[in-house]
Amino acid sequence: MGGLRRAFLDASVLYPVSLRNLLMRLTLTGLYQARWSAHVHNEWIRSVLQDHPHIPPARLQDLRAAMDERAEENGRKPIACLAAAQIDRCHWRLTRHKPIEKCEFGREDYGITG
Repeated sequence: MGGLRRAFLDASVLYPVSLRNLLMRLTLTGLYQARWSAHVHNEWIRSVLQDHPHIPPARLQDLRAAMDERAEENGRKPIACLAAAQIDRCHWRLTRHKPIEKCEFGREDYGITG
């Protein structure tokens, strides 16, 4: 498990649904370890609610909890459950705004303090 690459998933890849589903399936197969923060969860949920106000917020909160729970079951705790310094240990940052890149960003960029 220590040899798996870690990727920090930006809100832009957690919404749209099809991309989030693909990335979550790949992490659950053990291809890589997905990481995200509470700030990222809040951002993608806010975007979904803005685009689809008919979706009950509780449904998205349930999805958020399921993602966190499933990640923990597979030994891949999300950033929100780890010390803030863990974000620096990601190998890649996945975002739709830029090409996949090596992690060279600050914790503050994702709402992580401490």
